[in-house]
Amino acid sequence: MLHNDISNRQAPVICFDSNILFTNEPVNATLMGKLFRKLAGNNAMFDFLNRKVNLDVVNAINNVWYGQDLSIYFALSDQYGFTEELTELLNENDVCYTRLFSYPSIEFLRHKCQYEYYFYVSNDKEHLSKISMKNAITLDELAKQINVARR
Repeated sequence: MLHNDISNRQAPVICFDSNILFTNEPVNATLMGKLFRKLAGNNAMFDFLNRKVNLDVVNAINNVWYGQDLSIYFALSDQYGFTEELTELLNENDVCYTRLFSYPSIEFLRHKCQYEYYFYVSNDKEHLSKISMKNAITLDELAKQINVARR
């Protein structure tokens, strides 16, 4: 749905890799945080979500949301499988988005980039090279593309 229009039209989709939201700096870098980490064991959800949210990226995503007629999706690898927790984190940080989904493989994302997504955005160069589509870009490249589109 685009601007409360209930016709079958859909805005073009920009899909963001969920990892783009975070810095590599852990939230709980204190002694208590490290102790909690040891007690939690090797928990993928804790490792993924226990990073600081990059507010510059959140602001950039929200600027795209408010400045363009686009749908914003977030992709989370099936290896994590905790979309509810990520949904809570997105809502706590006031990130504007249309949909959050988990994907089974890189081939799935490659197919979506070819047929559905206007852009797929990630800051992980290795991840982008595995997708290897011309519309799989970094956040900096997205900013350049959108500025060109505005003119």
